Amino acid sequence: MKENRIYIDFYRNNFDFNEDFITFDNVLLKTKFLNKIGISWNFLYSDYRASSMLGRFFNGFLRNSNIKYSKPNGERELIFSANFSTSYEFKSVAYPRKLLFDFLKKRYKNYKNVSIGYVGKKRYISNLRRSRVIFSPFGFGEICLRDFECIISGATLVKPDMSHLETWPNIYKKGKTYLAMPWDFRKWDTFLTDNLSNKKLLLEIALNAQNLYKSFWTMEGKKKFCNRFKELVCPSN
Repeated sequence: MKENRIYIDFYRNNFDFNEDFITFDNVLLKTKFLNKIGISWNFLYSDYRASSMLGRFFNGFLRNSNIKYSKPNGERELIFSANFSTSYEFKSVAYPRKLLFDFLKKRYKNYKNVSIGYVGKKRYISNLRRSRVIFSPFGFGEICLRDFECIISGATLVKPDMSHLETWPNIYKKGKTYLAMPWDFRKWDTFLTDNLSNKKLLLEIALNAQNLYKSFWTMEGKKKFCNRFKELVCPSN
């Protein structure tokens, strides 16, 4: 697999994709070390209590771990925001992002209540809370900090289908906690037509995602994390 990304291979193998690839030298893992490979945890456990690095630093000295959530219900000014960068060292990694960026720009060029393209941090945080939907494309990996910022803000997460990925905690429940965009961009128009105007569905997904996210920060959720950590460090077998 070139550039070690399954979704880049998808575009390479199925479409007229002529971007240069960087081929990495892969060293095969010895069989005797396979038992050392496992899934730890993802970005869900990042500190989202402050939007600045300085604020997050000072949060480290506080016992209060409360996260400031925005309620999913209620009117929101923006239909969606797609505030992501398309600038990457590897053109192949930027390719699916540029596809989405160009598609949304063209399809919604006459809409005033959408936000597309890179914005500053303050505007970005504001848009999260003002948007009904947040687009979060793949980048260097599938999981992005934006996914959880979206859920905390009470918006509906729209993301390429994550069914191929095993992760923990798994907050990616297709059609329940996020809307799964097809990897095939030829299906995007139908997908958006069917989903973006369905306010009832969007609200239900946003509520499900936020409730599931909150459950990981309860005392029981923290115990599950500790038990998992213990099992990873000192497996029972």
